[in-house]
Amino acid sequence: MGAKMRRCMATGIVAAALLGLVAPSAWAEEPANDDGAPGIGDVIAEAASAGVTAPDDLAIELSLPEEGPGSLISDEEQRLAAVVRFDGPPADDAVAALGALAEIKTINARFGVASVLASPSDFGAIGDIAGVTNVSPALEPLSSGGGGAGPRGAASTPDGTACGPIPIEADGPLRSAEARAAFGVDGTGVTVGIISNTFDQLSSPTSWADDVASGALPGAGNPCGRTQDVELVGPVETTWSSTDEGRAMTQLVHGIAPGAKLLFADSGDDMYEMATSVLALAEAGADIIVDDVSFASEPHFQQGPLAVTIAEMRESYGISYFTSASNSNEPRSLDGAIVPVNGWRTEAFRGVTCPAWVAPAGSGDPLEGEDFDCMDFGPADQAAPFTEITFTDELSEVETISVWGSAGEAMFGPLSRLELRFYSAGSNALLGASSPGDPGDPRIVGAFAAVPDDQVRLVLVRVREEGSAAAAPAVWLKFANNSAYIASTSADRTLSHVGATVSGHGGDGSSTGVAALPWDSPTTPQEYSSLGPTVQLFGPASSTSEPAAPLPAPQLIASPAVSAVDGTQTTFFGGEGEPGVYRFNGTSAAAPHAAAVAALAESYNPAVRGRALEDYVLATADTNLVNPMTGVTFAEVFGAGRVDAMALLTAVPEPEPKPEPEPKPEPKPEPKPEPSPSPAAEPEPASAAGTQQLAHTGAQTPWPWLAGGAALTLFGSAALAVAVAQRRRLNSTR
Repeated sequence: MGAKMRRCMATGIVAAALLGLVAPSAWAEEPANDDGAPGIGDVIAEAASAGVTAPDDLAIELSLPEEGPGSLISDEEQRLAAVVRFDGPPADDAVAALGALAEIKTINARFGVASVLASPSDFGAIGDIAGVTNVSPALEPLSSGGGGAGPRGAASTPDGTACGPIPIEADGPLRSAEARAAFGVDGTGVTVGIISNTFDQLSSPTSWADDVASGALPGAGNPCGRTQDVELVGPVETTWSSTDEGRAMTQLVHGIAPGAKLLFADSGDDMYEMATSVLALAEAGADIIVDDVSFASEPHFQQGPLAVTIAEMRESYGISYFTSASNSNEPRSLDGAIVPVNGWRTEAFRGVTCPAWVAPAGSGDPLEGEDFDCMDFGPADQAAPFTEITFTDELSEVETISVWGSAGEAMFGPLSRLELRFYSAGSNALLGASSPGDPGDPRIVGAFAAVPDDQVRLVLVRVREEGSAAAAPAVWLKFANNSAYIASTSADRTLSHVGATVSGHGGDGSSTGVAALPWDSPTTPQEYSSLGPTVQLFGPASSTSEPAAPLPAPQLIASPAVSAVDGTQTTFFGGEGEPGVYRFNGTSAAAPHAAAVAALAESYNPAVRGRALEDYVLATADTNLVNPMTGVTFAEVFGAGRVDAMALLTAVPEPEPKPEPEPKPEPKPEPKPEPSPSPAAEPEPASAAGTQQLAHTGAQTPWPWLAGGAALTLFGSAALAVAVAQRRRLNSTR
């Protein structure tokens, strides 16, 4: 995987550099997705060889935001989180060679990848290891949490008396307090696994130990009688964030289902690490798993490796799986109606001639001499080779806005040459572009600089290969961060779908995606709660790096699947509107509330689990909700409706009563015959057979003890390892 030189485009470079963004794929010497062409890892290796190694400087080279979703993930040593792909399960010598160049975090042999932390200067050498087919940096995912403010209250003990530092405000709108009282359940017997960024990295405003001591979390010393510790599971550790959003999610689950056993696993830095955490939670006994993380690398038009793992764990272990729908919706009032402006999808690329300013003659633009056209964003009777983006009045300084998207093509297969470009409407200066892609990766990730009092023209370029028919794949795009600054786009709404922003495993059918409603106004959606639906065009991504076959027909996925409330209190996470009061907003809060209600139902009848349990959750959802948006269906906003614990437990069949054991009849003692005297037996002489029998019998006696001792040793070692890891987590900070 040799790095290849890039040449710079003259047009727009000065303006783009001043704004902190340059469009590298716009001047890549060869197409980013062709076999042998440079991918994003090649560009990093080339930049590092020229002395550019700082993550912020590399972000400029790669047209990525310097922080937030879609940015490079780096540690304190400025090493980058990266995914190293092999041509199969990595061989021992390849792993050893990789370990000499990078810190190996995890290996996912199923998908032939290693997740590492590596210096940009070593990307080239890593790419030269035998069996390595690609090196790509991990990008910061979307995590759907936020904050607000409100009053305090109290939780409850097993007998219902007040206990704990915060009220369980979701109990009212989700009717979970009624369900606990009416059906005598609290989640006991159910294990819930939570996946998010981190759990125990913060000590202020509260630490894990503080939360146990106050009753916000279970564990030894909990004053509410909930003494079962939260268990940290798996080898994965997260680099991109240390805000303990996972601990806040765990508090929300514990509030509704205080008797449930709780497990936590870090999401890690890429979808393969998160797949490892899903597997670890399943093997640790999770009945229900909930997460709030979405990676840019997850394909949009098929189930990717993470979704495949989730689906397999559901099938193998009977797990129910909930996830946040994400916070990407941006409704605006246009022409007297409330409509979404974020999220755009078209069934097929519609090509029209590009404007002259896309690749001016003599500019040195690499598109000169190529056969290319631009996506038509207009209606059928009026071609529009770009969509114009306007900004809200809140944009008072230059802000970086990242864009995530995907071509409607299968992972690991041949890809079209598609490239996003962003131009100033006032000067036609290039403001940003999509990053170089990777072979077999249909995602589109890029960024641009939004400038006050200007507009931006988004252009999607398709390069047509000489001598071959131009591919016309479906395309999906959304603004992944700072989308609140988007006032409108000029994209036509008749030939394309505008508004769908659910993505990844939250919208591909592998999980139950959860939308958000305000806890104190639970009949309307949160404005930011992402909308569906999504479309699947291909079968699930295989583990062999072979492209999946197209589906016989496009499959429309209802997403989000259901709604729950957010904005409820935690002890530390979220916005602090008044001293000591923290509110957790976002679908990251809605998802654990939904999972906790499901835990109450499984606690009531353990036979109802997995997909059957989720079906009950959806079938009993409250539909008395108000959709404020025009041109968007109820299901695209709320899914099946708002989770309703009372309706759910009423619908779930009563558990089968355990049969009473039948009393065994008392045996009548039989009279014992009187013993008769017998002559003393002569001892037999020792023989080889007798010796062997004695040796055999004697050898068998210690084995059960020895096996038990070995098991005890293994258990003790594991317990020690867990204790050390837990102590390391408690004492470390990132």
